[in-house]
Amino acid sequence: MDDFILFGSGREQLQQRYDRIRHFLAQDLGLELKERATILAPVHAGVPFLGLRISRGRIGLQHRKWHRFRRRFFVLEKQYLKGRISEDDLIRSTMSMFGQIAHTDTMGARRQLINQSQCLCY
Repeated sequence: MDDFILFGSGREQLQQRYDRIRHFLAQDLGLELKERATILAPVHAGVPFLGLRISRGRIGLQHRKWHRFRRRFFVLEKQYLKGRISEDDLIRSTMSMFGQIAHTDTMGARRQLINQSQCLCY
């Protein structure tokens, strides 16, 4: 089953909605929710979801995902500088990577990353 987030105005409302969803999935679709993956938490703390941290008015990257992103960026750059991939491959790959996080609040970090780059093609 795919991941989803359920928001509500309070714990009681969330619990009722969660119970209805769990019942529907079990009775109508024969599916179960993973109990250990279920989090009932106040939104003010931010909600971890698919490598993101979602909070009111902000979507950020979790630190682990940002570190993987940076590592992958520099691996691609090294491959290009050593002639293992073409400039077109580098551009396509990095544009795809940046597209995946374009909707997150990482503009400053992305600028800093590009400024650290050794490639003139950015």
